[in-house]
Amino acid sequence: MNTFKNYKEMKTKNIKKQKALTQKRLSHVEKMRKRYEYNQAYILKITQMSTDDYFNLILETGLELLERIYPSTDKRFSAYYKQLAYNPKSGFWNWFKSEFAIAENDYLMNINNPGPATYFDFIKGLPQERMFEQQLARLIFKNHIHVEI
Repeated sequence: MNTFKNYKEMKTKNIKKQKALTQKRLSHVEKMRKRYEYNQAYILKITQMSTDDYFNLILETGLELLERIYPSTDKRFSAYYKQLAYNPKSGFWNWFKSEFAIAENDYLMNINNPGPATYFDFIKGLPQERMFEQQLARLIFKNHIHVEI
């Protein structure tokens, strides 16, 4: 009986080891990507937005942030606005989508009862966040974004 028990335990351990070896281990980036995909699906569900509406919301929020920091109507800043908003090499949109996903994740983790009203209030406040100004300045410096005025 003892050998059978030992055999069974050993077999169970081997099966667990094999499963661990065969299962794909997710990197931190892959885990975060999956979390953000889940968050997006959850937001679409609670707000009843289409995927296009969701991505338009991200676009409008990013443009609103740019407009607040670099007003397109002000000649001193319009070149920066255009460079960041319309030049894919500026890196602004990759940066903003990443920051948006992080902020959205923080919102979902810290709110007790997320719903459409609280989510849209959260989105309205994003362009006013001062942390984005400092991070955007770092992005501009890091990517050596220069504009001719």
